[in-house]
Amino acid sequence: MKKHSAKIQAWRDMADEKRETRVSRKLVLPRFEPKILPALSKAKRQAIVEKVAVKMQDWRASPFQNEASFRHGLRAGLCLVGFSWHRSDLEASVIVSASLNKIGAVRPTWAEGQCEYLGAYDNCVHCGHELSNDQIVHGDRFCDLDCVKAHRLSTGNQDLTRYRELAKSATRIITISKRKKQICEQCGNSFVKRGNTDNGRYCTVKCAGEAKRTRPDLVCENSDCGTIFKANAQWKNSTHHYCSAACAHSDRDRWAPTYECECALCGKSFQAKFKQAKFCSKSCNARHYQYRSGRVVPTRITPVVFDFFFILLDPANVAEPGLNLDEVR
Repeated sequence: MKKHSAKIQAWRDMADEKRETRVSRKLVLPRFEPKILPALSKAKRQAIVEKVAVKMQDWRASPFQNEASFRHGLRAGLCLVGFSWHRSDLEASVIVSASLNKIGAVRPTWAEGQCEYLGAYDNCVHCGHELSNDQIVHGDRFCDLDCVKAHRLSTGNQDLTRYRELAKSATRIITISKRKKQICEQCGNSFVKRGNTDNGRYCTVKCAGEAKRTRPDLVCENSDCGTIFKANAQWKNSTHHYCSAACAHSDRDRWAPTYECECALCGKSFQAKFKQAKFCSKSCNARHYQYRSGRVVPTRITPVVFDFFFILLDPANVAEPGLNLDEVR
């Protein structure tokens, strides 16, 4: 018998092991779910839906109170005729659903089916105290912060989905209680902003509407204009009032004076908005940086360039060293 090398023998052993694993592996067939055919024809189903809908209209507490009874009765009748349980149950559910849609029944959500949803919205959920009109309008379920804390202690972290709506109301009340009181600009009453933002100018929508309708007539402060115009919504926060942007720009020198400054590079005098301005233009600012960092060496010495480098080389004026005059040609 011919002997093989250790490597070839190892490969053969591995192939044999794979072959045995493949043979011993169980064959898994895809899951097959047979299609359930309807038990009744379309005409027969429609006739039964008409009769069931008439019966389901006679309800007391809810249009869904007889849903289980009708489904059970239809399923039992179809089974007695000879249909299988699955076909009978499918046909009964289709007939009952069509009957509910026919009488206009809307199935409530999960939250609407909870006990606290049926409680009166004009009373506190925890203590039962009457809520104010403002609290009812904003959808509050608690009368004050103490009831919110007591309700949270009583419920804890149990069944949070059941108390989802109450938790939202409690969180909103706690957030509002942390906000500072503000003064209404229209009526002068103190209030707390109830919206998503902490800032507010008016206590109610009525005050906001009255403020918009009662804007005063202002006179343009531009001496060459003097036009009378209607104030905008932010007129109380403005110190100057102009009828247009052109009037504000032309009259800017009166309330925004300029200062006489001297350029640190070229020595020209220029008008600036701030006293600390050093350069007359962006080019002088860029040239000053290039000279100071040593990136650019001037090819011609002018009086301005000479004075600039003389001051730059003086250790009494500048701490860091500058360029040598020998490099300037």
